[in-house]
Parts: sequence; structure tokens; C-alpha cells
Amino acid sequence: MYRRFITLFIGILFCLPLFAHEPSDTRTLRLYNDATKETLTITYYEKGNYIESSLNKLDYFMRDWRADKYIEMDRKLYNIIECISHSGGHIVYVLNAYRTPETNEKLREAQPNVAKNSLHTKGRAIDFRIRSHSLDRIVAKAVGCHAGGIGKYKNGSFIHIDTGRKGRRW
Repeated sequence: MYRRFITLFIGILFCLPLFAHEPSDTRTLRLYNDATKETLTITYYEKGNYIESSLNKLDYFMRDWRADKYIEMDRKLYNIIECISHSGGHIVYVLNAYRTPETNEKLREAQPNVAKNSLHTKGRAIDFRIRSHSLDRIVAKAVGCHAGGIGKYKNGSFIHIDTGRKGRRW
């Protein structure tokens, strides 16, 4: 209980000012895709508006590289990632974002911890790491940035966040 409170407090301390965006602010992400080796630095929100052409590039970047397919990702997910990464100041290493249902099923066959109805298949989840941050620090920031589900995978050294029901932790 005490540890949960400390994690929440630290998350709020780190991210609350970053998440409270002003309508005229700029939101930028610096990304690296571990599977495709692609990089992307992109401003997707400026002066109170999302930039559609940038969102399209982000959606493609977050594609299921195994099937070379993409969908419109949840825009809240981009905002949470941007909050966690200090407004684009740190590179986010993307391991998994969108997955087709077929890819998800193949992964389920190989790994028992892959969810049958994964939010990855709906464009509402991402697995990532930020090399300059510990997993605990990323989790604390994710809490403060209002992520839904937050999973910490020590063996894989990465974090899962999604825009599903808040408070889910593993």
C-alpha cells in the first residue's frame, strides 16, 4: 500500500505539469522502432490542434511490422507517451504498438502472457522503453500521465501502457 502511494506521488510529481497542456502548446515525440530500425521525430499537436499528416505518419510508424498493416491509433496514447518522455526530450524505443489479430494470435501461441483481446489489436497499447529512465521511473510517470493499464516486464526491460481501464497494474 505504501509503495503504491509513493509510486503515485512520484508519478504526479514528474508528469502532472507536463500533462496539463495549454491549448497553444506543441507536442513532439522522438521515436525509434526496435524491429524496423526506423526513427521518427515528429510534432503531432500544435496551437491547440492535432496535425493530421503527422498523426498519419505516427500511425504508420506504430504499424504491425510483421503484417505491414496499420490503423488509427488512440490519440490519448500519443499524449501519454509524450508526457512520459518529457515532451519529446527522450527517445522512446518502441517494441510493439499495433498488432493485427492474426499477429496477436501467433504471439499468444508462442507466449502465454499475451492477452487474447489485447488492446494492441485496437491501437490502444504500446510496449516501449526509455533508456535514460529506470522501469520504476517510467511506471511512476505513466501513473502521473494518466495511463490506463501499466505493466512492467523486468525480464524484457520494457513497459506496457494502454488507454484501457485505469488502475490495472502488473
